[in-house]
Amino acid sequence: MAFPRGPSWAFPDEKISVRGMEFSVETIEGFGRGSSASIRSKTIRIRIPRRLRREKAAEIRSKFLGWAMRKLEKIDPAQLEPEQRTISFSNGQEILLMGTKLRVSLLVSGGRAYGRIGGGELRLNIPATLPEEMRPKTLHELARKAISLSFHDEVYSLAQEINNNHFHVEFSGISFKDQKTRWGSCSRKTKRISINFRLLFAPPSVLRYVIAHELAHVRHPNHSQRFWEFLSKAVPDHKIQRAWLRKNGHSLGSVATNQVSAGQAMLPNNQAGPDAGSCV
Repeated sequence: MAFPRGPSWAFPDEKISVRGMEFSVETIEGFGRGSSASIRSKTIRIRIPRRLRREKAAEIRSKFLGWAMRKLEKIDPAQLEPEQRTISFSNGQEILLMGTKLRVSLLVSGGRAYGRIGGGELRLNIPATLPEEMRPKTLHELARKAISLSFHDEVYSLAQEINNNHFHVEFSGISFKDQKTRWGSCSRKTKRISINFRLLFAPPSVLRYVIAHELAHVRHPNHSQRFWEFLSKAVPDHKIQRAWLRKNGHSLGSVATNQVSAGQAMLPNNQAGPDAGSCV
């Protein structure tokens, strides 16, 4: 029997119970070549390439679901990472981005929506006609675009520096995304790396770690021992940086996490945090 390709293999969302707790299971179609799974709060997300036949997709989904259930049987639910939240902004608020302090200037006017950085300010303007319930998400998106544009060249220069000093791999560029389950990724085909824009709110050592993590994936598109040894050339303390992300990553953008040093992170039971990402 032939199984159809593409969106027709989509699996409906479902709920499962583990240790008396209910978890949602979401299966997402990915456009890359790799599969992944993550557990955030009360949600298990499984990402599978849409190009696969339904039979193969079902096999991968079953394996990841089994992994998630075994993991949930062993850990304290309090250790699960919360969902990343919409970053809130208020007029006069001070934020720290890559060591640069900016004051938020929030305007509500009759003009168009825009966000820009200049003169020590992150200026965000939303139309007065925009419904109240839509304002937080709109501000988040305006800020994301303005921040990504303003800091792109600086982050790209940092990636070049790390690569020239440690890896000497071929990479074509860097992009910013606002992903819920990944801090970074790299394209095996284009050699382009992507970084979650929220990392610009993180301590410099954490941002440096994720950039190095993705550059290392250009050479080793997996998480083998050889990958970690290769990464250690640039980030010997990568376990500390991963642990900081596990503890604080969901709230990046708040005043509190802007001021926390990654060097203060502790490893619970000598376990490292979640991986930054992988080549797709």
